[in-house]
Amino acid sequence: MRFPTFLGPPPPTQYKIHYELETPAIMFFPPPGLDELMSTLNRGSASTRQTLGWHSRLEELRLRELSSRSACDRWRREAERAAELAAAQEGRIEVLEQEVVRMEGQLEQRQLEWENRCVGVWVSSPWTLLRLVGDA
Repeated sequence: MRFPTFLGPPPPTQYKIHYELETPAIMFFPPPGLDELMSTLNRGSASTRQTLGWHSRLEELRLRELSSRSACDRWRREAERAAELAAAQEGRIEVLEQEVVRMEGQLEQRQLEWENRCVGVWVSSPWTLLRLVGDA
């Protein structure tokens, strides 16, 4: 059997014989009070039931917290997407308002041109104006 490298250098020769006999070099020493805790849990007393109840409630609270965090993250991402969409729509609205102003200006300019044309035709011949208005 090989000596594990994570334990450091191999022990002196006298211990090597002990290790080669399949006796573990590192022994497990349980924490103090572990036997008492295990015996109490195995007896099934009222305090054990109470402790188990607390653990089950604690587990439920942890699950609720995880689901709440997940929902919170989901709502936060949705709010961010809504804010981005609102900003994009505001930009689009601004462009459309500029287009409306431009088109109104063109309409006013065409109306002025038409009125000037009608005045010019009226001055030259009133009958031509009536014919143009009747065609339009």
